[in-house]
Amino acid sequence: MKNTILSITALLLIGFVFGACKKDKTYDERLTATWESNNVKINSADYTSFFQMTLKLESNKDFNIELTVINPFTGATEVTNSTGEWEANESNAELTLTYDGSNDIERYDIITLTDNNLELETILDGDRLEIQLSK
Repeated sequence: MKNTILSITALLLIGFVFGACKKDKTYDERLTATWESNNVKINSADYTSFFQMTLKLESNKDFNIELTVINPFTGATEVTNSTGEWEANESNAELTLTYDGSNDIERYDIITLTDNNLELETILDGDRLEIQLSK
């Protein structure tokens, strides 16, 4: 009986030790996901009901953005898809998107990055854009 208890205890300790050695995700791995906007502000005004964005950051550094814009006056919906390559800089907390077929580059400050939430800020055409996204 003592041998059985010792064996079970040893197995539990070994399992705990190997479980504790689990490798933490890198910054890029934490960003790699499909993110959906749930709050959009332009110059601190809420535009969430007019802009919806899906940002897919892939592990091979490709990205796809689907942006849905709803015209508040007509209700017409316009959907655009853009692709390119992404790069993240953890020390600067910055996400850079380089679009395919053009020299367009957008840089976003990463304000918050958790397991399920991403908050980005940038200046586009002189306007401050704040986007909160979740998985």
